[in-house]
Amino acid sequence: RLLGVDYIDLYLLHQPYGDYLGAWKALEEAYEEGKLKSIGISNITVNLWNQFKDGMKVMPAVNQVEFNPFVQQRELRKVMDENHILLEAWYPLGHGNKELLENEVILNLANKYHKNAGQIILRWIYQEGVVSLPKSTNLERMQGNIDIFDFQLSEEDMKTITNMNKDMVYATFYQLMVEPDKYIRKTLCIDGLYYTGQNEKTGTYYHYSIIKDALACCSQGLEFIWGDVSHVYPDEYPKDETEIEVKGTFETYKEPGDDTLYCHLVNSEMQVK
Repeated sequence: RLLGVDYIDLYLLHQPYGDYLGAWKALEEAYEEGKLKSIGISNITVNLWNQFKDGMKVMPAVNQVEFNPFVQQRELRKVMDENHILLEAWYPLGHGNKELLENEVILNLANKYHKNAGQIILRWIYQEGVVSLPKSTNLERMQGNIDIFDFQLSEEDMKTITNMNKDMVYATFYQLMVEPDKYIRKTLCIDGLYYTGQNEKTGTYYHYSIIKDALACCSQGLEFIWGDVSHVYPDEYPKDETEIEVKGTFETYKEPGDDTLYCHLVNSEMQVK
């Protein structure tokens, strides 16, 4: 009623928080009543799927996860295909990652097909049979993102992009918390705001990248160790709330006398945006 429509085409559960199956059952009821034409899930890994699938009466139409040439979700795609669930890509352009958009392979293909880098990536995703959701507020970019249906990548060029798969991920923090072992020694990139904190007992400073839209929730940031720890605080660090991008290797650790499992990025690269 609030939306002024008779039904919603597709409704997704965004994150597997709290009573996930209870929330899914509510969607199933709305689906059976015709209020929702399709229902789906988001950010569900293979392990989480195995936890939840037996409690589902209606199978999801889609699973919305990170997907791009660097993050191809091969194991997850296989499981979703077996269950007839369509993969839907968020961050199809790697969150504007220059390492992806300025990749030599992508730029060479853009020149070959007379398209831009984003269009090459979106066309590859389309031919892979994955739905993409590129986000933009720029009208010209939106029009460019749609203009991918007047050409087709050759089989050889498709394989070339597919061979770009690597361990870099733009993971949700929830997944890092519930499945930390899955991300150990993988390269993560966090686009957020810089914050620092100090342990009053030891005097140790901790440095964090906090995602912009979740500053009220401590679980939405990640500690990082910049390079080989030779950088001096505060002289060489930015001011709090500075926009930064951090890329590093994910590891877990425990503090002496504390059984809590912590996580951080080590050997990190930090850039002020």
